[in-house]
Amino acid sequence: MIEPEKTSVRGVCVKDGNILLIRCVTSEGVENPIHYVFPGGKVQDDESVADALVREVEKDTSIIVQTGKLFATLPKNPDDIEEQYYLCAHITGTPELKDEEKAKLNKLKKKDKFHTYTPMWVSISELENIILLPEGIKELILRKFSI
Repeated sequence: MIEPEKTSVRGVCVKDGNILLIRCVTSEGVENPIHYVFPGGKVQDDESVADALVREVEKDTSIIVQTGKLFATLPKNPDDIEEQYYLCAHITGTPELKDEEKAKLNKLKKKDKFHTYTPMWVSISELENIILLPEGIKELILRKFSI
């Protein structure tokens, strides 16, 4: 059983040898200022895992997906959030930020912080050359989808 607000769902969407990721660039003092993550977010109190995944992937990337099987569960992160990674099928859409997400980034720019989030398809063959967070997920993905 999941704990809403303590569970984060992430979509692993593969299409034509590419995987849907978000490229993150930040000016804040982080170890990896340029890295990639899977789209997703927290499960709300009133929704299922499948509904949360569809909502979060669309919010982050403008892509509509269908939730599939649980692929991996990573241990709780420093914020006490468990991350669950689900395989999902691309239904429709092109990766782009929705207007509400662009507005959030513009607010950060006004606070002298620089963040960009760019949803995109990345070739599975290129995964070796990027920083994919959190640690450990890249190896699982490469084992599952290596071509």
